[in-house]
Amino acid sequence: MYWLGKLITGYLVLAGILLHVIVAAGAVYRPDLVKQAEQFADKAMNKIRQSHTGVSNNHGSPQPKWSINVEIRHNFEPWQPLKNIYPKARQPFINSPDNVFKTLNDAIFHLKPGDKLYIPPGIYRQGIAITQPNISLIGLGRVIIENTAIQNKGAIITQADNTLIRNIECRGIFVAHKNGACVRHEANNLTLEHVYFHSSQEGVLSGNVSGHVKIVDSRFENLDTPGARAHGIYIGSGTLEIDNSIFLASLSQGHEIKSRAASTIIRNSVIASLSANDSRLIDIPNGGKLLIENSVLQQGARSANQDMIGYGLELRSYRENQVELINNTILMERPGANVLFNGHHALPEPIIENNRILAKRITNLPGKNTLFKSREAMGLPPYPALPARNTAIR
Repeated sequence: MYWLGKLITGYLVLAGILLHVIVAAGAVYRPDLVKQAEQFADKAMNKIRQSHTGVSNNHGSPQPKWSINVEIRHNFEPWQPLKNIYPKARQPFINSPDNVFKTLNDAIFHLKPGDKLYIPPGIYRQGIAITQPNISLIGLGRVIIENTAIQNKGAIITQADNTLIRNIECRGIFVAHKNGACVRHEANNLTLEHVYFHSSQEGVLSGNVSGHVKIVDSRFENLDTPGARAHGIYIGSGTLEIDNSIFLASLSQGHEIKSRAASTIIRNSVIASLSANDSRLIDIPNGGKLLIENSVLQQGARSANQDMIGYGLELRSYRENQVELINNTILMERPGANVLFNGHHALPEPIIENNRILAKRITNLPGKNTLFKSREAMGLPPYPALPARNTAIR
């Protein structure tokens, strides 16, 4: 019996090795088969999820049937980088194509205050620490930073004031503390223009020194990691301004946007759960000024928190406290309890005006708004379609 056990063990080990060799060879020579297998597994997992959630949609839309990535593709074209203004560039350069460097690390080392660092197309698995003020980090064509972290914090760390990051894609940032960020902001004033941060633990994470954080024409999706409850972006102080940007599907009960800033302004943007297991879309725990205007807000069937927007629920840190929700399209599609706005009792009444709201039932809503009980009544296609941003603007 002993030798029979040894023989069976040896057979299983050999079979496992052969299986791994076959899979590895398939990934190299027949990636199409690997992709088909992934799609099959994705469909199977979604069937399992549906069988366990038992959720019915309160607005006549079907229970989510697709993976989050399919829902995203249904609504948005794949992110595209900006046109490469220096198509002949093959190496990083500072300020001028004549000032080239062999490696990205070498170029970073030579940065001086006020410099512009241009990065040619490619995939980079090395982090970037900005230690000089007034630096611009500009991607030429498709520039991807992935699978890296400096100081166990993030892919890009800003340790000096006034940093601009433009046209960079970032993915796969994970650290042991479960808060690995595409950008770890540790100084004053950060501007993000046309960035695509996804499939990481956090998009942007800042602490008690933030200055003014401005996010324009950017996209954040599939952020957070199991057990972390991190967020799409987390701004720890200062002021936050978001314009013409997209925040989608935070995972593991994280918020799409969490801001402790004294002022948070969101305009012309889409913030949506889809079928992600997120928490609030927007969490403003310390109060202050909040303006959400001309935007689309959607809370999905699997959101863990009944609140779409939380305000001042941890601590009132600011003397000036004001909330305005104006000209938005709001889809409250979470089964059971849905709360549009959960604010501190002592705050002035929020200004909620001229919004189009999908909700089965909503009470004590101030201002003049238009309420709908179904997507059909609202003139929207079935789930998972999201309204265009301009439908919120009148």
